[in-house]
Amino acid sequence: MRLALFALAFLTAALVGTHGLAYWDAGDYVRLAIDGGRSGLLLGRPLFLAVSRLVVALSGPAHAEPALRWFWTAVSATAAPLLATLAGALGLERRAALLSGMFLALSPSFAHTAHQVLTDGPALAASLAALVLAARGRAVAAGVVLAIAIATRETAAVHAIALAILLRRRAALSLAIT
Repeated sequence: MRLALFALAFLTAALVGTHGLAYWDAGDYVRLAIDGGRSGLLLGRPLFLAVSRLVVALSGPAHAEPALRWFWTAVSATAAPLLATLAGALGLERRAALLSGMFLALSPSFAHTAHQVLTDGPALAASLAALVLAARGRAVAAGVVLAIAIATRETAAVHAIALAILLRRRAALSLAIT
């Protein structure tokens, strides 16, 4: 199921998304990955740019934009199976959990931004991974992964609320069992 959702999200992004730069910030991220500059957006999105610089170092600056676009598309595509995993961890039946991942994978707006050099998809994927960990009671790991999401896109900090609720719910369930 997870691999199929990943493949569906990746394929949808490849078919729906724009090949080449479609957003000003995608172009800015490509330039910053090549020249090593810092983003002026909020905290500078340090993890996103550090990983992007590594991708450019491996692919070469002449192929930076497509290499980054396909790399970040693959990272973003993990959001669909992670959403289905989170839905299952929260008690949804298998079919409902699968549908939640499918709806994200097939979302035109998600597919379009996932196939750009943008922080939206990767931060969503990391945030969902943090929430899955929180739903499973893995508080420290959830916090670390949420920090990764925030270092990718600062607005991911809003997911700290959901993370806290899930951890509190998990702790309450554990107390009720004992």
